[in-house]
Amino acid sequence: MKHIASFFILSTIVWMNVLPAQSKELTTFECEQLCVPEDTLLYFYPTYPGGEEALHKFLKKNMSFPQMLKDMEAEGECVMRFTVNTDGSISDIVATDCRVTQINTAKLMRYSDEEQTNIRRECARQMAKEGLRLIRKMKRWNPATRNGIAVAVNFSLKLSFSLDYVD
Repeated sequence: MKHIASFFILSTIVWMNVLPAQSKELTTFECEQLCVPEDTLLYFYPTYPGGEEALHKFLKKNMSFPQMLKDMEAEGECVMRFTVNTDGSISDIVATDCRVTQINTAKLMRYSDEEQTNIRRECARQMAKEGLRLIRKMKRWNPATRNGIAVAVNFSLKLSFSLDYVD
């Protein structure tokens, strides 16, 4: 039986690096500050097929709550970073920030300080592993474009693992 965890997209996109298809140069854009003057480039971000609603549906249907988090009554979040390539495929998947945000301290206190640290690390590792599994399972995205040309971009997605959503 699948267990469902919640998820949130970090302000849609946390950061993006635009890698022009015809060049090796790296240009960085701050998403919140993206104001495009009329005489410069026209840029569109990558999208999941069907949009944000379809992405939420995919995550809700496919996300499993890691067993150790259930056992320790822990919650956490994990930021996954990946590249959406010019053909919409996904590569370079990395868990950049996985951490336990809440844990049953009564259960945790049964262990030594070193074991507690290892338990927290293992919870974070399991969230990263689940995030990696989910991202790999996604279908091809609609790639980002700049002036009508597909470009590869880095995309960040924040996954939250909450006990409120465990069956």
